Amino acid sequence: MGGAHMAQDQESKVGPQRNLEAQKRREAYWRRIIDEQAVSGMNHSDYCRSRSIPPARYFWWRHEIGIRDAKSKPRAKNCSRATSKPASVSFIPVHLRPSAAIAEAAGTGKFEVVLAKERLIRVPANFDAASLTRLIACLEASC
Repeated sequence: MGGAHMAQDQESKVGPQRNLEAQKRREAYWRRIIDEQAVSGMNHSDYCRSRSIPPARYFWWRHEIGIRDAKSKPRAKNCSRATSKPASVSFIPVHLRPSAAIAEAAGTGKFEVVLAKERLIRVPANFDAASLTRLIACLEASC
């Protein structure tokens, strides 16, 4: 009788461990997919279509990974949801030269802001300056 309980205890330890390993493999797979899409030059829909990935699954995993990453990183002190003044944030002048990339960005109504450590923010043309200022202060404080 004791042997049956011991075998059952071993099985119960193996099951959750296997499940955890499978979860880690799935997460690693989706992180690769999301990273590949980011460098592919394709929009999300085209990328998903080309890989036969259901878009809803792609977006769920992108959201889920964002949540997991946010939980694993400590928040900067000035990243509260309160509308307190951000730490000193300054903008630098940007001088644009005509190019195909700029013309394309202007046509889509989106801009990209590159921060320290080559972090990138994609901003719609109708962005709210105060929100962008708070976001940049939060991101730069976490450097």
